[in-house]
Amino acid sequence: MTPENRYVTLVHDRADVGRLLPAMARTMRQVFSAVDILAAGPGVRWDRPVSRTWSVVVGATPLDADRVRRLERHTARGAFPSLSERMLIEQLAALLGRPGPALLTDNYAPVEVLAAPLFR
Repeated sequence: MTPENRYVTLVHDRADVGRLLPAMARTMRQVFSAVDILAAGPGVRWDRPVSRTWSVVVGATPLDADRVRRLERHTARGAFPSLSERMLIEQLAALLGRPGPALLTDNYAPVEVLAAPLFR
């Protein structure tokens, strides 16, 4: 990958108590210099106790939050404002510090265990 490229994976979890999202972010951080988490926005309440699909975006450099907000999605009806908001650095640090597996590997990826609280 070149420095401008990004790798994006979708993770369904809860930001307030979920364990899969932090495990995925920690795993990606072992390989990529920058990890960002995006959610549908604007005005995301990151601590809201609901499950949602998060975009974990990784690359050589962090995303520019202002640029993400300014991006327009082009549809058949014209330009549409961006629907993504970047998780604040402080919130990402708290998420990464949450208990759970340090890394997911080919030999250890208990996704079903980490995602189980979503189905209670």
